[in-house]
Amino acid sequence: MKPITIVENQFKKGMNPELFLDDSYELPGGGLFVLSNMQFLNQLKFYEKDNINEETIELLEPYLSRSEEWFNSATAANASVAAAGIMKWGLAVHLYHVKSKIVKPKRIQLAIAAARLEKA
Repeated sequence: MKPITIVENQFKKGMNPELFLDDSYELPGGGLFVLSNMQFLNQLKFYEKDNINEETIELLEPYLSRSEEWFNSATAANASVAAAGIMKWGLAVHLYHVKSKIVKPKRIQLAIAAARLEKA
């Protein structure tokens, strides 16, 4: 099994082939293991979105850059409603991360100002 596979893009003709990781759905620790975990939904609900690291976002970027073309919930809904829901969740976490980079410094400034006000 090769770790990387070149996959022809089926959605738009004339596009360059895309590089994807080989399917790891049935491998130990792969998608089948994650989805069969009874705590999977709770893990999504209580995911620490404030602590997501830049490396995770970088790994999502190749897919997110194609969100207008084919990596969207409408395309995922063709596979299943659950896939569309997970897709929306992933896009929402990415959007939260982008917005939190703007808000986080303001929260820090607010905490400093509140501490100064309390001290005064």
